[in-house]
Amino acid sequence: MSSETGGSPSGLNLGPPNTQTKYWLIFGAVFAAAAFVLLIVAFFAPDNSCDRWTLLKFIMPLFSGVAAGAFTGAISAQGSLGRLVVAGTGGFAVYLISLLAVGEPRRCEVPRIENFKKVENQNAEGPRSKRVPHALNPKTDPYEITGNEDFVLFLGAVIGNVYSVGKKVDFTITVTGLDANDKVAWVEREHVQNLDSWKTDGKIVQRWKPEEIQKFFEVSDNAGKYIMLWGIECFTEDEIGKWSGKVEITVQDNKMAQPPAGIASTITEYLSIGARPTKTLLPGSSGCQANT
Repeated sequence: MSSETGGSPSGLNLGPPNTQTKYWLIFGAVFAAAAFVLLIVAFFAPDNSCDRWTLLKFIMPLFSGVAAGAFTGAISAQGSLGRLVVAGTGGFAVYLISLLAVGEPRRCEVPRIENFKKVENQNAEGPRSKRVPHALNPKTDPYEITGNEDFVLFLGAVIGNVYSVGKKVDFTITVTGLDANDKVAWVEREHVQNLDSWKTDGKIVQRWKPEEIQKFFEVSDNAGKYIMLWGIECFTEDEIGKWSGKVEITVQDNKMAQPPAGIASTITEYLSIGARPTKTLLPGSSGCQANT
């Protein structure tokens, strides 16, 4: 029994490919060859970087989508629009399957900086360069800067989603004070190698118990999280004079590997300054540093 149109009983166009189909097949073959080269590059990318995952995540769906549109579409879908639909659905399906089945490697995840806190700096306790907050209360009023020798800045945040092996980590925290033109006025850094080091290092945690600090930062379960609570002081005249009140906190996760590997996250906060010094500023001591 034959069809009235003379085609196949199923209605599919299985005859010799037309010119448009040939173009699709040629394009698909060339693109598939290029994607295959990129896949090889991905598999040979260094293990201490995320290049491999990034290439695979995007090249695999493109490869499968174009293949679906060029080959499957040439048989079962009529017209250019039909082939594009097949290509899109095929590529998106592989993209979802790869994300669900493989997931994103932990060393390719971006660190999170959460629960930023300004801590009250009035009536700070302790000698200069080792001062701690009188109470763990949020800073709500503007900062009154009477001199670079007297000023201390208490701030902190909760850092999560960093790559760890047990408690071992490798990330760097950088706090930068910016001037009115977003140029660096002052900067402080700390290299962290253990998730629990904040519980024992520094004068602030010796004054306030880890449980009290966790409560202040609203952290009920600190598994995989690091609490940063710094007291920054000993500013020079130039640093405190240029600072606009804008602060950037950057976490560079080195992923337990050698540079240039690593992924960074940055948040920006604006701190209100109510008054500038009215007296002659004194030069800061070169021996001063952040009281972490």
